[in-house]
Amino acid sequence: MRTHNYVDGKTYEVHLSEESSASSYGQPVVVTADGEAIDRFSWEFHGMLEATAEEVMEFEACGYPCRPTEPRPGEEPAVTLGIPAAPPGLFEQAAEEERRGQEGEAR
Repeated sequence: MRTHNYVDGKTYEVHLSEESSASSYGQPVVVTADGEAIDRFSWEFHGMLEATAEEVMEFEACGYPCRPTEPRPGEEPAVTLGIPAAPPGLFEQAAEEERRGQEGEAR
């Protein structure tokens, strides 16, 4: 799987491994091609660039959510497994709708 890190702006080749010292009790962790483990918090700053269906299912099953990379202004959306990146503002819109629903329940 290839990912883009939104914090450092770099692209990484990653895979799941039980061989890393960051893995405990046989639980797979995400590891870069250089052998650096990516913890679950840091994984939240990665977006998929390329992945097979099997990789996505494996990562998801191990607790690593796989989200397509958001396009930069002027770029085409990243397409992974035929799923385009979320349109800009989609998550903010959903959060606003949820907030409105919670306000209505509180009344």
